[in-house]
Amino acid sequence: ILDGNLTVQNTARFNTNGLDISIAGNWTNSSTDANPFVEGTRTVTFNGTSDQTISAVLAAGETFYNLVVNKPSGDLLLATSPSTDMSIANAGTMTFTSGVVTTTSTESLTFNSTSLVAGGTSTSYVDGPVRKFGSAAFTFPTGDGSIWARIGTGANTGNATTLFTAQYFATANSDLTVNATLLRVSDMEYWSLS
Repeated sequence: ILDGNLTVQNTARFNTNGLDISIAGNWTNSSTDANPFVEGTRTVTFNGTSDQTISAVLAAGETFYNLVVNKPSGDLLLATSPSTDMSIANAGTMTFTSGVVTTTSTESLTFNSTSLVAGGTSTSYVDGPVRKFGSAAFTFPTGDGSIWARIGTGANTGNATTLFTAQYFATANSDLTVNATLLRVSDMEYWSLS
């Protein structure tokens, strides 16, 4: 259990050594080692009472095996400088208990082809784009404001490199035009799935 920040720097390598980790502060990985965080098959839990930031200098960002968001207050943010991506490893699970994960079009959360999602509530989801590789059915843990509004894909004919991106917006779409195949368009909310 870390009550403060976790910092990996210089040429250090952080290995969980078979232990689960709880972090109440920020996660900063500025190590220049080729594999500065060895996640193994362990769980990292973010449980701080204010905003927490994940920052990594590697182009691939930070990969977690099991990641739990269990924050009584505050959001889990991906750093914008350096721009940080986060992913959940194959066969790993991201669990949403309490707390919102904030992403942007440049700081993304990606689930690999066999990654899983557990939990989710109106106080715990991803506010921003969520990406998923693979052809398996998947439910994206999307939301906005205080609304948990998931969207899913069924099993499809893609492969492990097929990429889906989803986001929920608790506002009207800029285009409310109805064509012949639609009866009406909501002026309250919409989802984007590509």
